[in-house]
Amino acid sequence: MRSTVFASELVVLVAGLGLGLGLGSCGGGGHRDTTPVVRTTRAGDPVESYGDSSERPAPVTSHLLPLRRSPAVRRPSAAPAEPGPYQAELLLCISETNALRVGEGLPALKRSPELEACAAAAAAEDHRSGTPHGHFQRTSGCDVAFAENELPRWLLAAQPGALAGVIRSGIAMMWDEGPGGGHHDNIVGPKYTELGCGIFISADSVTVVQNFR
Repeated sequence: MRSTVFASELVVLVAGLGLGLGLGSCGGGGHRDTTPVVRTTRAGDPVESYGDSSERPAPVTSHLLPLRRSPAVRRPSAAPAEPGPYQAELLLCISETNALRVGEGLPALKRSPELEACAAAAAAEDHRSGTPHGHFQRTSGCDVAFAENELPRWLLAAQPGALAGVIRSGIAMMWDEGPGGGHHDNIVGPKYTELGCGIFISADSVTVVQNFR
């Protein structure tokens, strides 16, 4: 009778050990979950950012994800953007960002035609596909950008001043994340020296992209 009870206890012990090992491989042990966490804006639109590969990988609760880039593989540089109808707004995108940097004692970012061309292509592709940062991931930031902030498909009518209002509100929302927020940390990235913004409008919505280097 005692041997039967002992055998039953041994089966329960082995089963419990197997369950414990299974939970370990799905949770804290094994590979870290790198599924992007999507932050929604006040208008309900998703916004994400991807960070510099030289930075320490951020936890999954952050909106800053590492991008692995191979220095041995480089695509041709993106062509400079043609002058378009949004020149004032592109300058506003840069000046609003630089005002925040200067307020933190950081140097202003220079406007980069190369980054601007990449950001314009990203805004158009991501707006049409509905996939934030799809272009950035597919092209590794055109192999010229190290980080990207994006406002995907914001409703123009929801913002005072339409396009200028989207840019001001979007950058302010990114800034309000504070240190540790992916968008905020891109804006104040001490290693970045250049910035290019891209804008794409379709019907009543707009996508705005910031590419940093």
